[in-house]
Amino acid sequence: MRIDIFTKLKEKTKKLKELYSASNYISCLEISETHIKLAQFEKRKGEKKLVYLFTRKIPSSDEETIIKTLKSVLSEIKIRGLFLSCLPRHQITVRYIKLPSTKPEELEAMLDFQIGKQIPYPKEEITYSYVKLGMDSLGYTDLLLAIVHQEAVLKHLKILDACRIKPERISFDILSTSEWFSSLYPDSKETVLIIDVDTTYTNIGVIDSLGKLIFSRAIKIGVEDLELEKEERITTDFIDEIKLSLSTFNKEKPNVKIERMILTGAVSILDKLKKSLKEEFTTEIEIRLPLEKIKIKKDVLEENWFDMHRVSLNAVLGLGLEKETPEKLNLLPLFEKEKRILEKKRIQIIFSIILISLIFLTALGFLYKKFYEKLTLVRYFNNELKKINEKAQSLEEKKRNLELIRELFSDRTISLDILTELYKIVPAEIDLVSFDFEDGKGLTLRGTSTEMAAVFRFVATLDKSPYFSNSQVKYVRKRTGAENLTDFEIFSPLKEK
Repeated sequence: MRIDIFTKLKEKTKKLKELYSASNYISCLEISETHIKLAQFEKRKGEKKLVYLFTRKIPSSDEETIIKTLKSVLSEIKIRGLFLSCLPRHQITVRYIKLPSTKPEELEAMLDFQIGKQIPYPKEEITYSYVKLGMDSLGYTDLLLAIVHQEAVLKHLKILDACRIKPERISFDILSTSEWFSSLYPDSKETVLIIDVDTTYTNIGVIDSLGKLIFSRAIKIGVEDLELEKEERITTDFIDEIKLSLSTFNKEKPNVKIERMILTGAVSILDKLKKSLKEEFTTEIEIRLPLEKIKIKKDVLEENWFDMHRVSLNAVLGLGLEKETPEKLNLLPLFEKEKRILEKKRIQIIFSIILISLIFLTALGFLYKKFYEKLTLVRYFNNELKKINEKAQSLEEKKRNLELIRELFSDRTISLDILTELYKIVPAEIDLVSFDFEDGKGLTLRGTSTEMAAVFRFVATLDKSPYFSNSQVKYVRKRTGAENLTDFEIFSPLKEK
């Protein structure tokens, strides 16, 4: 029984540790046009450390190839804890809208009504989500509304499902890049234009002084296009796209001024881009490397660092670095969200059952330990009592022997005292022939006397002795044929002490 309790306790503790340990990890995935990017962060004491980062080029864009490539990447890492994923910006329709309410349920109802006006697809064919950007004093809420065709999400989920991955949430890349910037540069109080260059696309976004993404778009020019340039100048198309982005933003937000440009993404092209952009724009331009302020586990970057220079890691890193708040954009379809809720409840129930079992087994183990200790103590005392009893019996036996010896010597002492007393009190006229001493009763004396009267005087003397009382003459008679001789027998009881 003892082994069973502690074995079960050990098993439950191990499961609980696994669940707790898994909750300290965040796994993040981005599948771009050309690469699979996977990062894993570990949370310890409020800080996040990058413990795994890997990119792998996808040989072709067909679904089976992507699944095969993703499986090969996943074979090198243990996926645990929270799993997050993101879609590319060019698959997302983004709208910035203002609604006259601050209550979530009212905002949901208004969005459900407004959504049909924002896109040319039936509501049944799309998935949408939103994040709050702010609220004003008049009770209006500014929202970033993200809409994606359900086919794109389901294709993404099909790939992940083939690899036995169920994402908790799906975002989109430039939003995750804004989370990367806000997490690593929380003291930035400027409105910045962020240019995130990837392999085949470049994402452009505006992040305000509060760290909110208030504008974004994707342009189909990336590292592969820029590296084809034979001259130092960047293509006119790229410059024009940035100018178009700035012009569009200024029309949408005429009162917001961009104070700085941030170049990030594929490290191999950033210096060239900065030089070219400086020739076209007066706004201050800075390069921010994706990993420069992230705590990284040793040896994480050794395996494929060269390939990482040619892709943007900002989005996949931003997924893991983002602040954990309940109001996060999630492009999972509604039925998938419901599945996740049920799965989360199931895990919580399992966690609760394991925790309750652990508490019960711990209490049972504690009680059994106390019982076992007391049982051991009782057994010890029983053994000691047995030893004491054996010694006591031996002592009792010795005591009895001593009592017998003492009584024996006591009786002998009394007999000697009586003889001494008789020697003192027997008169000259009496000769004692015999005496019998009966233990605890008295003394029988037999003898002869020259005078009968002397016998009776002797009886009186005996009664005055400290040893005898109520002496009785059994017989007194003259001896036939002998003059002046009288035979007698006296019984003298012993006095009580």
